[in-house]
Amino acid sequence: MIRVIHKLSLPLSALFLLLCLPAIAGAQTPDLSGRWILQKDNSIIPQGGGGGGRGGRGGGGGMAGSGLTVDMTITHEENTLSIARVIESRGGARDRTTDTFTTDGEPNVIETEAGEITITAKWMRNSLIVDRSQIMGTGGREMTMTTTETYTLNEDGTWMMIFIQPPSMGGNQPTPSTLNYEKRK
Repeated sequence: MIRVIHKLSLPLSALFLLLCLPAIAGAQTPDLSGRWILQKDNSIIPQGGGGGGRGGRGGGGGMAGSGLTVDMTITHEENTLSIARVIESRGGARDRTTDTFTTDGEPNVIETEAGEITITAKWMRNSLIVDRSQIMGTGGREMTMTTTETYTLNEDGTWMMIFIQPPSMGGNQPTPSTLNYEKRK
């Protein structure tokens, strides 16, 4: 009898794996695609800025010296993400920028007016973690400034929160931003 149970355990294990494998393989990362509009009243935007990380062009949604991403369209295909942003400056002027990068944890180098930015993005559970690094020169010294953005969707995919941790400056850690975007049809 023990021998029969032992013989059955292997086929049952194989059957279990066969049934679970599609669910495991089908466990996909969230699809961030769509048009997203900033909900300023539901966001935490520090006085004087917050994060940004695009070399003064208001990158990930935070306020860098020049603006706040108020509207963005994300195209998400497999492990490639493209983010087209409309950035509004404090004076009301609007600028447009687009970043395209992979989400496989490999560095992506993007050329901008402000210089080269390295973007490394990877999935951690259901959130996309994006590190934007740029070498900045000041007073004859260079230092790497890295902003970390965490993109998370709600369960039904109609809201997206972007938590932005700006780089520390001179040992001081700036206040992070929490930006909430609503998906538009």
